[in-house]
Amino acid sequence: MFKTENLTLPAIIFDTDASVKELSIYENLMQLKVATSLSLKQRTLNDCVIIDSSGKVFVVTEVKKLSKRGPFWDFINPTYNIELNLNLVAFLENIETLKLRLLDTINNDSIYWSENTDIRRLKKILKSSKNLEKILTSISNPPM
Repeated sequence: MFKTENLTLPAIIFDTDASVKELSIYENLMQLKVATSLSLKQRTLNDCVIIDSSGKVFVVTEVKKLSKRGPFWDFINPTYNIELNLNLVAFLENIETLKLRLLDTINNDSIYWSENTDIRRLKKILKSSKNLEKILTSISNPPM
């Protein structure tokens, strides 16, 4: 069993259901240690796949709610400190599969990506990327 601290960041998080065309990129541990009440109820992190920058592939096996964050009057959608329990399932061997999933996600969520990103340049960079570090950098800091 691994914890959030075992991840080499940045890391990409996908839903295990390939039909869900969303991804998140996390660049620091604090982002992975906080969740809203709504996301905990909807179990958005449960069973997600995390690919860290060292190429390890984890599945989130449990999300533990630790303590409430923020002011006591934050009762609509409060944030909580959380801890992720992770299961190491593989090492990323085929970078092409990751690139295809990322490109598919960008195509299906083009409104989000087009707000502050030059999508054509991002896709070109992803297609030509030969290593995981370049892919993670291009996703976390997409061309404008």
